[in-house]
Amino acid sequence: MDRKDHAVQKQKYFKPNITLTNKSTESAFMKKLLFLYVFLISFQNFSQKLPSITEKTTNLKKYDGFMPFYWDEDSGKIWLEISSFNQEFLYVSSLPAGLGSNDIGLDRGLLGDEKVVFFNKVGRKIMLIQPNLRYRAIT
Repeated sequence: MDRKDHAVQKQKYFKPNITLTNKSTESAFMKKLLFLYVFLISFQNFSQKLPSITEKTTNLKKYDGFMPFYWDEDSGKIWLEISSFNQEFLYVSSLPAGLGSNDIGLDRGLLGDEKVVFFNKVGRKIMLIQPNLRYRAIT
């Protein structure tokens, strides 16, 4: 049997079935409908107005300082009052209290790493960004 006969023989047995049925058009319609529903729900969430800092912090005690904040004792949340974005400041982490662990280097009262960071607003979110300052140009 040569190649040509083999190809003809193969076409006899492997005929593709490409007929469109109602089920395939129905599932395509359902996918489009689901996409539209998800789009409308997400659009509705983005169009909602965010509460202001005064609405969020009513009945909370204000602590003044470099960055004023409000402490919500019931939920255990801290609300920061960010006055300026894209302004770098020094962020230092520490373990001020607790037992700690000398074996892994977590001892109470020890200061951690210092980082230069800034707040950036993207859409409805506020992100704390740490720029990469550990590079040097060769030329």
